[in-house]
Amino acid sequence: MSVVLQAWKDGLRPDPQIGVDEWRNKYRYLSESGASEHGKLDSNRTPYTIEIAEHLSPQSPTQQVFVCKGVQVAITELGNDFLFTYAHLYSRPMMGVLPTKPLLEDHVKSKVWSGVNASPVLKNEVFYPIKQGSTKTSSTLKMVMRKSGTTLNWRWAESKSTYASVTYGAILASDVDRWPDDVEGEGDPISLLQKRLDTFGIRKKFFCESSPTKRRNSKIYAESMYGDRNYYNMKCPTCAEYIKFSEENFVYEYDKESYELLSDVIYRCPHNDCIIKEYEKTEMMALENGAKWIPENPNFRNPLRKTYFLPSYYSPWKSWFDVFTEYLIALGEKEKYGKTKKIKVWYNTIDGSVYDDESEKEVQTTLDQLLQRREEYTKVPEDVVLLSAGVDTQGNRFEVSVYGWVNDRERYLIAHYIVTGDPKDPTTQKLLDDLLFKKLFECENGGAMKIFTSAIDTGGDKTQHVYNYVLRRYKNHRLFAVKGGKSIDDPIVKDFSIIKTKKNRPLKLYILGVNSAKDDIISDVEEQFGTRYIHFPHNIQKFYEGVVMEHDMSDEAFLNQFLQETKDEEGRWKNELKRRNEALDCAVYASAAVKCVKGLDLDKLAKLGKRAFYKR
Repeated sequence: MSVVLQAWKDGLRPDPQIGVDEWRNKYRYLSESGASEHGKLDSNRTPYTIEIAEHLSPQSPTQQVFVCKGVQVAITELGNDFLFTYAHLYSRPMMGVLPTKPLLEDHVKSKVWSGVNASPVLKNEVFYPIKQGSTKTSSTLKMVMRKSGTTLNWRWAESKSTYASVTYGAILASDVDRWPDDVEGEGDPISLLQKRLDTFGIRKKFFCESSPTKRRNSKIYAESMYGDRNYYNMKCPTCAEYIKFSEENFVYEYDKESYELLSDVIYRCPHNDCIIKEYEKTEMMALENGAKWIPENPNFRNPLRKTYFLPSYYSPWKSWFDVFTEYLIALGEKEKYGKTKKIKVWYNTIDGSVYDDESEKEVQTTLDQLLQRREEYTKVPEDVVLLSAGVDTQGNRFEVSVYGWVNDRERYLIAHYIVTGDPKDPTTQKLLDDLLFKKLFECENGGAMKIFTSAIDTGGDKTQHVYNYVLRRYKNHRLFAVKGGKSIDDPIVKDFSIIKTKKNRPLKLYILGVNSAKDDIISDVEEQFGTRYIHFPHNIQKFYEGVVMEHDMSDEAFLNQFLQETKDEEGRWKNELKRRNEALDCAVYASAAVKCVKGLDLDKLAKLGKRAFYKR
């Protein structure tokens, strides 16, 4: 047979039916901007991903894969490779979903398109490029495949349209513990997404991954527990018994005062107390040395569903020394100050586990205790570096709390103001302007400060009027429109969305993790003293150029507003008796005002001894 005829026959042969792992090792290149390593991908760097990739492949009967994970374990990149493989060889409509629009846009730009442009087969054979000069978001989130014309769509979980009646053959659900619990009354978002796969029957693929949050409301933990629960096991280099990395078997010494590591971190084999050093883990994790996933629930009866637990101890990019340095910082904050935020984050994002702290308690601070902690200051204390304001919008007034920040957490309540009048009335708005943008607050050491940043609540029945108020001012002032989000575990300032007002003008609306903010504030209210302390003065309530309201706003009435909320079974703060709590809401908005300012570092300001908006 001639060489030409053989070449012609080879050209007629269909593409090899290869799986996700073989595809990524053959075709995938990592860009410098999109990954900690760049160049040709080698899955042997993360051998624990190989089995997961096989179950995501069309040759596997598995239809659902769930991974409860820590950070920097290459699962996010595997999700991209999963979709890339199908786009190249097994064309079908696909979708990738991330929690919010800003996170999605950043991921698609920094991870997805950078990966496409770095991998010749993706760039030249699979996807049509973005139209040159196009700046439209839609052009980057809808990736059209050259051969079939079908698309890979990227969507965000908070949008109801994500779950519309569109059929998909493969779906990636990423970072699901930051998704809403309910999609505008439609139900659980994970269940809604899986309905979109039904048309593809036995060929459907659903890949869901995330770091967990709290046990009672973690989506990925609940989904992963309902399965065979695989853990990556390796042979101990000394005794050859199978082990998995778990927090309780790491050994190290640390200073009990400073919580600094004093030694290397090693792992003790739970079978025979063998000592394992970190440099040995690379060989231990290799498949050729016997490493494998072992199910801890082998009798699970659904063979179409696989679940995995993967902490960051296995990561080739995160050293054990760094892992436990972070742990000790978090442990120190918990044991010294009762602050559990960092240790929760450590367990969620490093250990890849839910965090249950039985020492967490409901608010037990009494009104008498708050009254006793009031201090004698009438001017801005000398260690305050910045003033922020939180504005709560009510039907017949604005309520404004002004806080003076010493650092990232310690602050003084300077005063609480009531600006009386209808919030849509220009006269009322002018009074608020004078307070937020012009008023000078005298300082103890001379001079005066103005409010540096403010956040205003857009809820209630005055929403459009508040939008218009912010629109006319935000370009010349640090004034942010905010709205409370529904999720329990979102950060204080989650992100912002661009909305259109009734006048068809765009406005940034910042979505707040109100529950997390109240966790911090109520914890800080309980703080006896220290870096998280909130200072309260005598004679808190002030009326700003307005008529004195009929209701009692003594110090007792004001401070009591911090004590009205309790947590329900889901961990959400609730004001069950519907009592006044504007003081707490204003404190949330004042904290958000600081978080909304990009690049603002209060700790750095404090170290430099600088004050914002200060005049002698």
